[in-house]
Amino acid sequence: MASWLQQLGHKAFVLEGGIAALDSVELPPLLQPRIAPGLNAIAPESLANALEREATQVIDVRSSMAFRDGHIEGADWSIRPKLPLASTDTAKTVTLVAENLLVAELAADEITATGAQVAGLLGGDPDDWRAAGLNIVATPDQPPSEDCIDHLFFTAERHKGNVEDARRYLAWETALVGQLDDQERGVFRISPAP
Repeated sequence: MASWLQQLGHKAFVLEGGIAALDSVELPPLLQPRIAPGLNAIAPESLANALEREATQVIDVRSSMAFRDGHIEGADWSIRPKLPLASTDTAKTVTLVAENLLVAELAADEITATGAQVAGLLGGDPDDWRAAGLNIVATPDQPPSEDCIDHLFFTAERHKGNVEDARRYLAWETALVGQLDDQERGVFRISPAP
């Protein structure tokens, strides 16, 4: 990634130790990540109670295919660019459903910037949610395919051993360079390693 950023003309650095090393590095205020300071864990039973009282809105930030396979009835699926649109009801708190804590924290930050309050992150898994009385529904066509930018439908089986899908994916990937115009190609440059 640092190499690509340098080719685009940015100064890029690599932090030795990766994200785990951020705790030991003093970042200037401008570079400090804007991550919500921890999320409350919401028990499935608490969510069921809040939904019954119509006190919370559920926003699911898992992958689009995970959402299609099974989500809490009434939940909205969203990705970060669309979060401000998904969290418009500031009279209710927002309960997040996520597969990844960092994604949930970043989503919480986006949502709180709209003025909405994030109650926390739902704990457990779909079996726990069902046991708490939450209705889990599958929606094979929702979100619509055109919104599922996290999923390549035409090569979806490439990780499951489908050789033809793998070939299609590689052809698509290598054809991306051909879609760049001269000006776009002009910003890439390979610098010798320091």
